[in-house]
Amino acid sequence: MHGAHHDLLALLVLVAGSLLVPLVSGRLRLPSAALLIGYGVAVGPRALGWINDAGVVSFLSELGF
Repeated sequence: MHGAHHDLLALLVLVAGSLLVPLVSGRLRLPSAALLIGYGVAVGPRALGWINDAGVVSFLSELGF
């Protein structure tokens, strides 16, 4: 059950970022694509480590989401 909980939390972090980053980019007058990439790098395994390359996140990355 721990793995499913971790995958659900990872999806929540990704969805929250994908909804909030475009709002912030409009206020900062920066391209939302650039900020979304930066957000992905920031929460990924090499920076903050909130998201790992396992489970549902890995599956979605293979699909290109």
